[in-house]
Amino acid sequence: MIDDPFMWAWLPLVPLVVHPERTRWSLGAQDLLFRNAISRWFFSAGQVVPVFRAPGSFPTIAVKTAMQRLAENCWIHLFSEGHIYQNHNDAPVLPLKPGAAFLIAKHYESTGNAPIVIPMLLCAFQQFLPAHKIIPRFLSARTKLIISSPANSGITATFLRSLDRLNQRERIARISCELDRSVARIYARAMCETY
Repeated sequence: MIDDPFMWAWLPLVPLVVHPERTRWSLGAQDLLFRNAISRWFFSAGQVVPVFRAPGSFPTIAVKTAMQRLAENCWIHLFSEGHIYQNHNDAPVLPLKPGAAFLIAKHYESTGNAPIVIPMLLCAFQQFLPAHKIIPRFLSARTKLIISSPANSGITATFLRSLDRLNQRERIARISCELDRSVARIYARAMCETY
């Protein structure tokens, strides 16, 4: 739930406070992250946009906010699995939700440009802050962040132009498949490297 804030906590604080436009924006589940006044303040200050999740609904406000930030060339950080998942023994990465693909498709439709997509994989964060613990294990946890190059995402203007003749649902499905492939490549790389 707090992997994202802890991951970026190592960045120098002063430049981020002086230039908040250089800080990433993220989407986070309202029911998990915005539970009380303190957590609302913390995550709002960290530029996390609340996503109101309900069965069969679409998080319209969060998506509109993310689209505005993309139009302003802001960094949008998405956890495309859509929920907290700490048991990586069953499957390395859950199937990605279509939200990231939707944002990419809508950005391309409105601007004609592909957003820069940088696939990332956070490994072993369940060791740092297991779901059943309250206090993080700063000293004993061995975590890893793997950042791929934008070229490895497969999301290019050429790729998006090739989807122009498809309807929106098909376009989002193809973009989702490409994102799944890029995450699978990163995960394969992560498994080849030791912690």
